[in-house]
Amino acid sequence: MNARDNTPLRTLIADYLAAGEDTAAGIAKAIGKGDTPSMVIKELNAMRTDGQVECEQRGKKKELVYWLAVPLAVAADDYEPEPPPAPATISEVMLPPGVRHGTRAAQIYRVLPLYGAEPIDARAIATATGCAKALIESALWAMVKAGQCMRHSTGGPYGYTRLPPASPETVPQNVNPEAADEMPPADASLLALANRELSDRLARVAHVLRGSGLEGLKDLDDGADLQSAAAALTGAYQMALADLQARTDSLSAACSALGAIGDRLDVDSGTGGCGPILDAIDLKDEEVADLQHKINMQDAELFKQAGVVVDLRNQLGAERTARQALQEQIDELQREAMRGASLLSGDDRYTAAGYLVRAPKRPLRTFSRAESAQAAALAAARNGSGRGEVFALVPVGKAVRGAEWRPS
Repeated sequence: MNARDNTPLRTLIADYLAAGEDTAAGIAKAIGKGDTPSMVIKELNAMRTDGQVECEQRGKKKELVYWLAVPLAVAADDYEPEPPPAPATISEVMLPPGVRHGTRAAQIYRVLPLYGAEPIDARAIATATGCAKALIESALWAMVKAGQCMRHSTGGPYGYTRLPPASPETVPQNVNPEAADEMPPADASLLALANRELSDRLARVAHVLRGSGLEGLKDLDDGADLQSAAAALTGAYQMALADLQARTDSLSAACSALGAIGDRLDVDSGTGGCGPILDAIDLKDEEVADLQHKINMQDAELFKQAGVVVDLRNQLGAERTARQALQEQIDELQREAMRGASLLSGDDRYTAAGYLVRAPKRPLRTFSRAESAQAAALAAARNGSGRGEVFALVPVGKAVRGAEWRPS
């Protein structure tokens, strides 16, 4: 029976990637974890968080290809870090309480400078870890409240460092007695507690500022710079005072203008009497009322004249209708007279001077012979017009030069 392999999964992955790069599926199959590739992917993500491996998408399927980013001994946790230089990774023993290996907090704490060094802000931490700034800010705020890192006010964005080193439990025997009143070394737990208390108080102050009703402070975060927020609140208060002063000055100017108008109208400033002015105004009101009455009377007369015009227009329309009907009767009588004259015989019958052919959608045509006119009418009826009408042209008279009419 084969003995169970107790080699850590991280060591197996590091040993395989030391020879080259591969995908997560290839790594799992190579180290004998092909049945449980999710465990390999989880460990690879933790190694990415610790900065031990890197990856990128390649190929048509855009699969992630992993390779070692640190020496094999560092990735396999099989080395002893030298005292002067900082190790490439931080073991769980070096992490603050509550921060576990492979988490976002561990990734942030790895890039934080030592206590006493120049602090770095959230943007620098996001650049160093390759994470979004929003994720870094939320994680930093949680770490500050939990006492897992130190936050420093630098006049701009907050800076962050690691926790101060723990104070020694034993005091050397050759301590100078005169230094008994000196401040003891800083205690990391007490500093974290004080920092957490200060953060809670600042959060309450931020809550009060958010409730001030100002547009610039309604979205104030608990971890924001309260100094700039307080400056904004002070500036808004000063702007409100300036607006109130401007309104007061405007009201004073209006009162001065009203006083000048009263002086021009000869108003008594003591009693406020303006009887003559009011009498003049009443007189003008009476004149305006008289003019309004005259205008109303003229409007009534205009309405009356408009009625007469409408009546005349109706009578004119009736006369036009009657004239048109009479004209139609006259035309009908003339047509009957012409028809009767064409039926007469002998000397009383009219002699046609020509013939007119009328067909739909065709121009009028004249002919001198009745046979030609009849042939043209038949051709028009057969060629699409549908019908052709022939009329006899009877001379009635003629107009000659000099505007003289001569009957035929």
